[in-house]
Amino acid sequence: MKIFIPVLCCLAMISCDNTSTTSKSSSVNYEDMIAFVDDEDPSSQPILKFDFISYDYGVAQQGDTLQISFPFTNDGQKDLYILDTKTSCGCTVPYFTKEAIPPGGKGKIDIVFDTERKKNIQKKEIKVYSNTYKRESLLTLSGYVNPN
Repeated sequence: MKIFIPVLCCLAMISCDNTSTTSKSSSVNYEDMIAFVDDEDPSSQPILKFDFISYDYGVAQQGDTLQISFPFTNDGQKDLYILDTKTSCGCTVPYFTKEAIPPGGKGKIDIVFDTERKKNIQKKEIKVYSNTYKRESLLTLSGYVNPN
């Protein structure tokens, strides 16, 4: 047993590799999309400009499914890509295109909010990740869910 523990420790140390690897969960090559903004003038980059970043849906009934669109324009000089979104709750699901939005082009992020288990004042946040200089934008959805 005394020999087994040092041998096990040596094997663990040998098998550990300190080099990092990048795992890609999809076939999208984001490196081809992302402008390397650290070295470039921000004014020459894609610019994600939402028509509005906050939406108050007023009063909804518990159990309603709300659908809200956040339209945007690429006000920049290069193709805009929406890379990912993250929400503050599983009841809020965003949908977006992974296609390039050319300079001057328009797109939208559709949000589906399920109020089934929600009540009273609600505020949901949607983080939008893109290939812009800022990289992250924040959208907000809020209102009141009237319990049944």
